[in-house]
Amino acid sequence: MKGSSATQPVAERFDRWFDEHPRIYQSILNALEGLIPQKERSIEIGAETGRFAIPLQMMAGIEPSPEMTKIAKGRGLEAIMGAGECLPLQDMRFGCVLFVFGSFFIEDVGRTISEAFRVLRPGGVLIFTVIEMDSPLGQELVNDAESRLFFESARFRGDVTLKKELRDAGFARIEVVQVVFEDYGEKASGMSVIRAHKPATRQG
Repeated sequence: MKGSSATQPVAERFDRWFDEHPRIYQSILNALEGLIPQKERSIEIGAETGRFAIPLQMMAGIEPSPEMTKIAKGRGLEAIMGAGECLPLQDMRFGCVLFVFGSFFIEDVGRTISEAFRVLRPGGVLIFTVIEMDSPLGQELVNDAESRLFFESARFRGDVTLKKELRDAGFARIEVVQVVFEDYGEKASGMSVIRAHKPATRQG
């Protein structure tokens, strides 16, 4: 028999959240599918239970929670325990580094972006999801009772702050793609995706 939501481990409850909010999950997944470069060695930072890394065909994921790492591994993802601020990865190994929900729980965003820059090959791309706190989607995440359990401590950073951190780390060609969910009609969802490119050659 299924345990009640009050007694289930947090990792299992978080994983179940995607099944209970299929509209949000599928909309974000659809938005990201067209932005991930094909035929690249790709990794998600903050991969959680693998809900994005696996369908987006990431070759691996970094996750600090042992419980979530276990679930991700059970789904077949090469899930590696670690934190974004100190990635257990070799320099210039990947062509794409992805942050989805993991981006909301970064403590030191500058250091994490610098680490992403380090593990990207020249010409590689970083993809960073941004959700505005006061947007329809942001409010849905923090006001829904079950969602609030996971997102009330989230840090919803604006793209202006993130673009500065990206430039400071050495990224160039920074693009912001606005994502509109049909459910919100003419209103913007409040989600955007930042794509930042590591220069193909050393600048200076």
